[in-house]
Amino acid sequence: ITNSAGTLAAIVSTIGTGYFVKWLGSFQAFLTVTAGIYFAATIFWNLFATADR
Repeated sequence: ITNSAGTLAAIVSTIGTGYFVKWLGSFQAFLTVTAGIYFAATIFWNLFATADR
């Protein structure tokens, strides 16, 4: 099941990247949006993640 989920994510992300590049106009814009999402997720994780169980 895990392998299938990973494969499905790879297929969807590849197709999605094509649509986003067409919508945004360039691959650089897509990478900028992706970097922004990663940055926001990192900030969120560092603010709210704890080592407490």
